Amino acid sequence: MSAAQEHTDGHEKGQPPDGSQALDGEVVIRGEAGRVVQKSNFKGGVLEGETTMFDEDGGVAQRVSFRAGLMDGPMVAYAKGRALAVSSYKAGKLDGESVTHDEEGRVVMRASYKAGKLDGDSIWYDREGRTVKRSQYRAGRLEGFSVEYYPTGKVHTRAQFKADKLEGEFVEFTEDGHVVQRIYYKEGKPQPPPPPRR
Repeated sequence: MSAAQEHTDGHEKGQPPDGSQALDGEVVIRGEAGRVVQKSNFKGGVLEGETTMFDEDGGVAQRVSFRAGLMDGPMVAYAKGRALAVSSYKAGKLDGESVTHDEEGRVVMRASYKAGKLDGDSIWYDREGRTVKRSQYRAGRLEGFSVEYYPTGKVHTRAQFKADKLEGEFVEFTEDGHVVQRIYYKEGKPQPPPPPRR
């Protein structure tokens, strides 16, 4: 745990644990040799506005926006000056698009959140930026299609989910599009295939 985290954890929404006066204005936390490890803004004893945490080299490690003591607005985590994660918060919960990058700046995942839960499309990418997997979520559960892809972009597997369980047809394909297997599910359990249509 960083010194910044330790200090933040020692305050309940900006209220010093020793009962002294509530924090107000900018608070700068210094570590070893006086190095700044965190700058925060407080209003009436609670975090309000931007909080910035710094790495050992003095570079920005994380920027977070607060409103009334809760994360609210953008949150960006950095490594060596590059954004590794960019997320949006509302009333302390993830809300909106969240994007994760690798250390070279390539996008490796995009996800949508609502009230702290995955909601919408989540997409994973390989090092070349090709889609590896795409899944649909609703209220934190898999809901809808989940598709995995070959590096060529062709579909490898296609499944459907309902309330986080496989529901309907799961199909695995060869890279040239031939069906390897087809399994039918109901409430997450494999079922006998439906009778052929007449």
